[in-house]
Amino acid sequence: MTHLTNMELEQELQLYHYTVANLQEAVFWVNAAGNIIQVNDMAARLSGYTIEELTRMHVTDLNPSPIVANFPQFWQRLKKEKKITFEAQHRHKTGYLYDVEITGNFITYNGQEFSCSIVRDISKKKTEERLLQTISEATSNITGKDFLVELCRNFTRALNMQFALIAECIQEGSTQVRTLCLVNHDTVIDNIEYDTKGRPCEVILQGDGFFMGKEVYKHFPASEGIEAATGVPIYSSVSGKPIGHIIISNPSPVSEQKNQLPVLKIFAARVGAEIERMQADKALQHKNEELRLRLNEIELYHTTLKNLRDQVYWLNKSGAFIRVNEAAANETGYNKDELSKMTVFNLNPGLTEKEWNANWTETKQCGQQILETEHRSKDGNLYPVEVTNNFIEHDGVEYFCSTVRDIRKRRLEEELLRTISERTAGVTGEDYFRELARFVTSTLNVRYSMVVECSNGNNTRLRMLSYVERQEVRENIEYDSTGTPCEIVMQGKDFFCARGLERTFPREKGIQSWVAVPIHSPSTGKVIGNIAAFDKMPMSKEQNQTAILKIFAARAGAEIERIEAQKNLEKANEELAKRLQEIEELKNQLAAENKYLQEEIRFNNNFDDIVTKSRNFQKILQQIEQVATTDATVLIIGESGTGKELLARAVHNISNRSKRPLIKVNCATLPANLIESELFGHERGAFTGAMEKRIGRFELADGGTIFLDEIGELPVELQAKLLRVLQEGEFERLGNPKTLKVNVRVIAATNRNLEQAIEKKEFREDLFYRLNVFPIVSPPLRDRKEDIPLLVKHFCQKYEAKVGKKITNIPGKVIDALMAYNWPGNIRELENIIERALILSRGNTLEYGEWVPAPKTLNKEQPAAQKLEDLEKEHIIAVLNKTGWKVSGEKGAAKILGLNPTTLEARMKKLGIERKK
Repeated sequence: MTHLTNMELEQELQLYHYTVANLQEAVFWVNAAGNIIQVNDMAARLSGYTIEELTRMHVTDLNPSPIVANFPQFWQRLKKEKKITFEAQHRHKTGYLYDVEITGNFITYNGQEFSCSIVRDISKKKTEERLLQTISEATSNITGKDFLVELCRNFTRALNMQFALIAECIQEGSTQVRTLCLVNHDTVIDNIEYDTKGRPCEVILQGDGFFMGKEVYKHFPASEGIEAATGVPIYSSVSGKPIGHIIISNPSPVSEQKNQLPVLKIFAARVGAEIERMQADKALQHKNEELRLRLNEIELYHTTLKNLRDQVYWLNKSGAFIRVNEAAANETGYNKDELSKMTVFNLNPGLTEKEWNANWTETKQCGQQILETEHRSKDGNLYPVEVTNNFIEHDGVEYFCSTVRDIRKRRLEEELLRTISERTAGVTGEDYFRELARFVTSTLNVRYSMVVECSNGNNTRLRMLSYVERQEVRENIEYDSTGTPCEIVMQGKDFFCARGLERTFPREKGIQSWVAVPIHSPSTGKVIGNIAAFDKMPMSKEQNQTAILKIFAARAGAEIERIEAQKNLEKANEELAKRLQEIEELKNQLAAENKYLQEEIRFNNNFDDIVTKSRNFQKILQQIEQVATTDATVLIIGESGTGKELLARAVHNISNRSKRPLIKVNCATLPANLIESELFGHERGAFTGAMEKRIGRFELADGGTIFLDEIGELPVELQAKLLRVLQEGEFERLGNPKTLKVNVRVIAATNRNLEQAIEKKEFREDLFYRLNVFPIVSPPLRDRKEDIPLLVKHFCQKYEAKVGKKITNIPGKVIDALMAYNWPGNIRELENIIERALILSRGNTLEYGEWVPAPKTLNKEQPAAQKLEDLEKEHIIAVLNKTGWKVSGEKGAAKILGLNPTTLEARMKKLGIERKK
């Protein structure tokens, strides 16, 4: 040093300071008192303090470790050993402790003692060691899925990150992976498959470790919501290629200390080994399962072969038996050793070698052959069998595996079925069941047999369809199945008792044995009856022929359903006929109602409008308006032809019932013996000539209005019944005691003086008062002659189209002549005269002619009523004389007078009009 110049010393000193300042380790100069006197830049960066702050601190302010707590003691040790290396913890300015390795060097300079300490940050190394130790201890004693789950959970705990997963590659070269374990903190999530493209996993599987503390989602778009991630690949110990990967991720940034790739790589190797072990274990389990199934299959094969009721033989091409099952020995009477020394020709004495070779060739070509032949048992008996030959080739050797089935029972059943089919082929119903029961007794050789069906819904009540004793048909009865063998059979079970039946079923006294099967419905499968055979003697095992009885039961079930279907069909046909009759009656009724309404339209359109300018008649219209909105009974009084029906229609049309029909009944036109039926209806057969049900006018008017014209002509015996309808709204049809309720408004009309009729006992006083709630008097035409010009014009317009003429001129003398006439027939007479005048007139003028009635005057000394009746009588006789006493027809008096022929006849009878002989 003494040979260096001052400049050289200055340069060397600068180099020394530069080196210390740029060391990657922290350098601390400490004096004997423990005060920090000098540090480099790394010391400041590592501790978080500035150089000035550190040079004012004591060693124990930075290092709380016990080794330097007694600093004088530590100094004496350093002074003695000159150099000490130890691990401790420093406290960062922010307060947390971090691991460091300290190498303290004792130095004396110019008589003073110093320590130059080199401090290295080993916190990452310590973290790796603690992480490795913690995870190793947590997973040391577990394997398989539990190991993977615990490993992922410890990754999230140790690194304080949210997600961890271990995945395996699905296929080499594919970017698809399948998770073996996936956790969210400590929670295990269902495994998934996903594509690694656009994720950190893609980089990891390329063979590199991966760590990114923040903004992962910016670099890997498929990892949306992930800020930080770290992971390593998992390699195959065999191929050395990646077979999966481990990745831990977090939704928020993490520090560089979380970069624990060395630790992850250690566990990746362990995971790789575990995955391969699991795969090998899975393959081994699969092989073991295959072996177990194979052994079970072999065991099942042997058990099935041993317990198979069919005989099974393995034969070679020469026909020798190679192997047989237990059934072959049991059925033939030979033991298995004896059969192994025999050939097919021993069992089938009718088989020739040529036939055997032909069977072999055919079966070899087709794979299978089925034939029927006869075998001989050890006791020498021949019995029919069905043989199924199957061709098998094994290890280059050809075999037959033949199953042989004893078909004696089947042949017997076929024969029995053929016999019963022949005996019952043309028989149905009761005859079939009788023949069936007889056949059962003869076939099973029993004393009794019966065929029964259910007679209630729960199968406890049975009805015999046939009952036979020694071929003799006995009386059928109905009985309760409780406590009998039938109770069991009706539950769908076969039943056989060879002896001692009455001990189990005390009700069956004297009966020792019983065999029975249920009869099922072919359509629903439900039990609908049973077939039973029973005897006072015990039965043998051979008599337990449930298979044969089931054949009979199937046919019986079909016959029971056929009979039931036939009954239902007959019942349905009867019901259909009844319904068709009702429909026909309703059709006729509707036709009658339609005809009635059409007639009403035809006969009543004459009064569609009320033509008047009479003040007196205006008062009547006001009365109509007052009463129409009520349901009060209205009595319209007036002479014949004054328009009483027109007033009744006016009341109905402006009432609340106008949407329902106005039903009209003319009490004078109906014979007394039919008017009750007309009003109230009748049932079919209610009286002679009542061939069908008829609805009365009151029922037709329900909800509407009934107009009883000529109410004064109603027979006294019916007036009480009408009164009941008016008071209570109820009545009975003829021939039916059932009371019917109706809501009908009654409007009655009469041209009679009902008060005089009451005095003569021709009309009930109480009925009169019930009808006379709101009387309206329809004035005669002679009292409203001011309406005659209007009425003449109205009727001309009405009949113009009918007669093909257009009347534009009505002379004054015609009107004067018509107004001078007293009109005993009132408006109806005027209408008919105008129609006749239109026919007789030749132009557009209503010509004055012989049709104009001559004026007549009343004898003031006669009573008004008597004068009216006389005028009416004279007028009717005059019209009859003109028509040659022809009442009906186009040129009859009824047509001229505008009356119904029956109405005219009733009026003639009332007025005593008879043609003089």
